[in-house]
Amino acid sequence: MGKFTIHGNYYNNCFNLPPTTGPDACDIFIEKTCPADIQTTLWKAPVSLNDLDAIVESAVKGISSWRKTTLEDRIAIIERYKNELSIIKNELIEAICYEVGKPKWSANIEVDKTIAHISVLIDYAKRRISPATIHNDDQKYAGTISYKPIGPVLIISPFDYPCQIPSNRIVSALLGGNSVILKPSEQSVYTSQLIISALHRAGFPNGVINMVIGGEEVGKRLVKYKEIIGVLFIGSNETGGHLLDSASSRINKMLSLELSGKNTTILHKDCNVDSILDAVIHSCYACSGQDCLSTAIVAIHKNIEDEFITKFHQRSKEIVVDHPFEFESGNEPFMGPLINEQAVKTYLLFIGMAKREGITEIMRGKQLERKKRGHYVSPSIHYTKKLIPQSLFLGSEILSPNCTIIPYQEAEEAINIANSTEFGLATSLFSNAKEMQEICLRDIHTGSINFNVPTTTLDPRFPIGSLKNSSNFRTGGIGTLDSCVFPVSNLSRY
Repeated sequence: MGKFTIHGNYYNNCFNLPPTTGPDACDIFIEKTCPADIQTTLWKAPVSLNDLDAIVESAVKGISSWRKTTLEDRIAIIERYKNELSIIKNELIEAICYEVGKPKWSANIEVDKTIAHISVLIDYAKRRISPATIHNDDQKYAGTISYKPIGPVLIISPFDYPCQIPSNRIVSALLGGNSVILKPSEQSVYTSQLIISALHRAGFPNGVINMVIGGEEVGKRLVKYKEIIGVLFIGSNETGGHLLDSASSRINKMLSLELSGKNTTILHKDCNVDSILDAVIHSCYACSGQDCLSTAIVAIHKNIEDEFITKFHQRSKEIVVDHPFEFESGNEPFMGPLINEQAVKTYLLFIGMAKREGITEIMRGKQLERKKRGHYVSPSIHYTKKLIPQSLFLGSEILSPNCTIIPYQEAEEAINIANSTEFGLATSLFSNAKEMQEICLRDIHTGSINFNVPTTTLDPRFPIGSLKNSSNFRTGGIGTLDSCVFPVSNLSRY
């Protein structure tokens, strides 16, 4: 037995644990250990491919009733869900800390944002999908625009924000009148179970809420079902590509892909280094760099290069990395572990790659030993005098606490650095120079361009857009709702 108990897949308004003995016994299991203490088993979850038909049937049954409800009735139940999340806030924080290794301060922020964002999504739905009437007095008719749900929506969620991301997408799909099937990351099943339990207690009709446990194979199989019309995916480009292949035979399949990032923070010559250090540290190393919005490249103006490197290096060495609860020092850690052993191996592999590519190492990334044996690594800093266009290290998403500093003199060089990768998620500029801001807004090819705000900062009132290989032009955030409904025009003579 582990620290947490997994109740199985959720469909037809109840959890269903597959049999573990007998002729129909489940023979596929996911065993989860705590990344901050690998000697602690958190849970063991059965994976049942035999449940997929029943889960899809449940979602189809759910939308048949849920799509007929008014927006006001949907909002009332979602408000109850919001209240249920507030009641289990501490349980959610504990689950996030143990499952993905986030420090307690970070998990607390995530849960608070999850709860607060529900009100933002509701307000947006009221403005966005409430029916609108347009009169044409010349031709004596009136037209209405109403918004209908697209159908059952599959949500495939990552581990980095195991509460905020699935909850936001579930709420967006539900506001649009859709039923949902959540397939959480294999790393955060228990956190998702808590979310599903809160939705259950809120009182949704039978079949509206569903959850399936499994890996990539489960996701690929579900995408192929003709009954599933919408797919909301956040994750790697590789997995996103597989989903595209799986869905390619269905032209009516709405596929929203939010993929990888390799984000740049530009520090212009008018920066006060002391005032921006905290923001850059946070954007590089919060969540142990395992955030697709994390800063991976710092483009620094040569006028402030030496001062910034000295101070940034010193602050990076002071970062506390440890267990979310049972930490050794008197200070709560800023960073927790990486998610698993493979993430550590990948991180160290890229550290070696940088050396082979001739990129200077300012602070070496290495595996760390702590009182609790976990997947701990130190932050790392690299430096190159100029952009290396063919560098695999500079062009790859590493999802670890690493940043590479590249100096520039002219604005065009900074723009070129920000646009140098195949990804187009986020860029930040720290500068009050209006001309520099205007150039960045005009010429940088990313979905978010922030001024004096870190790449990791999101405002829930804004859509999350991305370009190039970071998406298929579907937006996240409040923009998720737009992917979950379609407009219906109705003209009436009077």
